[in-house]
Amino acid sequence: MANSPTKKRKKSKFKIWFKRIFLFLLLLFIIAGGVITRLFINHKTATQPSPPGTIITVNNIDMHIHCRQPDNYEGGTVILDAGLGGWSSLWGTVFTQTAQFTRVCAYDRAGYGWSESSPIARTPTNIAQELSSLLDTADIPPPYTIVGFSYTGLSSRILAQIDDDVTQLILVDPATEIDNDILPPEIQSQQASLIHIYNFFGFLSRLGIIRALDPKEMAPSAVFISEGEPDIYYEMLTYENWWRTSAQEMQAIVSNAAADDVKNNGAVIPDMPLTVLGIENNYPPDSPFYIIHQRRNQQLEKLAEQSTQGQFQLVINSTHQMNKDRPDVIIETIKAYTTE
Repeated sequence: MANSPTKKRKKSKFKIWFKRIFLFLLLLFIIAGGVITRLFINHKTATQPSPPGTIITVNNIDMHIHCRQPDNYEGGTVILDAGLGGWSSLWGTVFTQTAQFTRVCAYDRAGYGWSESSPIARTPTNIAQELSSLLDTADIPPPYTIVGFSYTGLSSRILAQIDDDVTQLILVDPATEIDNDILPPEIQSQQASLIHIYNFFGFLSRLGIIRALDPKEMAPSAVFISEGEPDIYYEMLTYENWWRTSAQEMQAIVSNAAADDVKNNGAVIPDMPLTVLGIENNYPPDSPFYIIHQRRNQQLEKLAEQSTQGQFQLVINSTHQMNKDRPDVIIETIKAYTTE
C-alpha cells in the first residue's frame, strides 16, 4: 500500500527537525571545543612564578628548596616540611622569622610548588628518602632539625631513623598511624570522596578550567580550598600536579598505606630532642569530635614519650593550621633548639 501524503509530510518534518537538532548540537560542540581549546592555550602559555629558591635534580626529578640564614652564620639547618597540599611558600612567617637567627630551608615535596611530580607512591618512607637525597645533593649543612607538619609528621619520623644527620625533631600537630582508626565511618567516607574530587579537578586544571574559574573565587564555597592564603597558593592550584599529588597522599591515608608504612619502618622515634605540638581540644564534651581529639592528643603524648628528651605541648588558640594561627609557638620551639 502506498504511503499517504500525510505520512510523507510527517517523515519530511521529522528529517528537518532531526537535521536542525543535529546542527544545533554540532554547533554547541564546536563552541565548547573552541572555548576549552582557548582555556587550554591560555593555561599552557601562562607563566608560572619564578621559584624563590634553587632547583635540584634528585633521582631524575627536579625539586625546589629555598634556604635563608643570618649573615656569617655557621651551624646546622632547620628543615620545614609542609602538610598535605602544602609547600615551601606556605610557611610564611615561620620561615622569614626563623631565618633571622638560624639557617632554615623550606622545600617542596615532589608534585607540589616548583617540584616535579614523582612516579613513586607518596608514602612516608618514599617522601623521607627523597628529602634525605635532596639535602645531600644540595649540600645543605647538617645537623638537621626537622619540622614536620601534619602528614609529614609521619615521614619526619622515618627520616629521623634513616638519616644520621637528623638530630632534632619538631612535630606540628602531626598525623599518626591511628588517625584513620579513630575516625567514624562517615568521616572516612568523606575523605575517600575527596580523592575523586581531587582527581576530577586535576583533569579540569589540565584543560585550563580551574584557572578560568579562579581558585580564590572558588574558596568560599569549596571546603577543600583554603581561604585567606597568599596569591601564590591559588596560582599553584591551577596546575594539575597539586591536585594529583594531594589525591595520592590522601589515598595513602585513607587506604592505611601510610599508617602501615610507618608501623613497618618508623614507628619508634630515636632518642633525640623532640617536641610534639598538639592543639587544645575546644570541642564540647558531647561532640563526637571531642572523643576523636582526645584520643589524638593521647597518641601525640605517647609519641613524645618515645624519646627520653621528648616533650608534648598543647597549643591554645589554634586550629590544625598552626603555621597560620600560632607561628610564634613554632618559631619559639625552633629557637629553643637552635640557640642553646
